[in-house]
Amino acid sequence: LMICGEFDLSVGALLACVGVASVTVLNATGNTLLGILAGIGMGVLIGAINSFFVVKLKLSSLIATLTMMFILRGAVYIYTGRKAIVAQDFPEIYNFIFYGSIWKIPFPFILAVVLLIIVQFVLTKTSYGRNIFATGGNSMAALASGIKINRIKFSAFLFCSIFASISGILIVSQTYTGYFDAGITGWELTALTACVLGGLSLAGGDGSIVAAVLGMLVLGITNKGLRLMGVYTTWTLVVTGIIMIIAIYTHEIRRTLLTRIRN
Repeated sequence: LMICGEFDLSVGALLACVGVASVTVLNATGNTLLGILAGIGMGVLIGAINSFFVVKLKLSSLIATLTMMFILRGAVYIYTGRKAIVAQDFPEIYNFIFYGSIWKIPFPFILAVVLLIIVQFVLTKTSYGRNIFATGGNSMAALASGIKINRIKFSAFLFCSIFASISGILIVSQTYTGYFDAGITGWELTALTACVLGGLSLAGGDGSIVAAVLGMLVLGITNKGLRLMGVYTTWTLVVTGIIMIIAIYTHEIRRTLLTRIRN
């Protein structure tokens, strides 16, 4: 989505929404598949609404998704009364999603690697991936060359929300609970920081999924190191903000230097 030149600040609130929806359906039906589909379906719905605001109504993605973040967080608070919804009967498959392993390799790691490979292939080896880069690099030129930029942006918003929903399902399988405050500690900004730290341009048209993952690893290792040193948890938000400022400043310097060299 960032390569496409857009943002989504609602992914943190979407985690809570997905968790609550998934556990609610699971408790009501006792069906594991329906619980998972309810969570993923919530992501599809929110992604479609976000893309409608940006693509059709021509709103800024920053404003549209920030508004959606407040709406989703408020809706979850109202529905749950700020109380966690606990799964009454937690199926084994849900437990496997987070705690299971295949050949002693944790399933969440396998899932992450598979999704990484798929996205990397799509971005680098398909015309759809090239269209995403073209749309983010210069949308008017992309439109003039026949690329349907509205469809590209719509799909990017949709995939972003679907991947966030998968994260929400993982959290449910870890805690057996739909938490109303899941993702409240700035997870959307952490994801944004990881992308910028990995070299993705805020203007769009540049970056890779591998770089974003490396950026997330740097943040993860930094936050883990702070906790091991006994630093209070909320200081990780301060550190994340500082890292983001440094990453953006460094990226701008690099882009300026490259522009001068090319000229």
